[in-house]
Amino acid sequence: MRLRIVVAITGATGVLYGITLLKQLKKWM
Repeated sequence: MRLRIVVAITGATGVLYGITLLKQLKKWM
């Protein structure tokens, strides 16, 4: 049960990090 929560948090953080990274790339282009 706890492992599922950790996976959910990690996934959400990864998505947010990916969106931020994409915005930065667009700004540099």
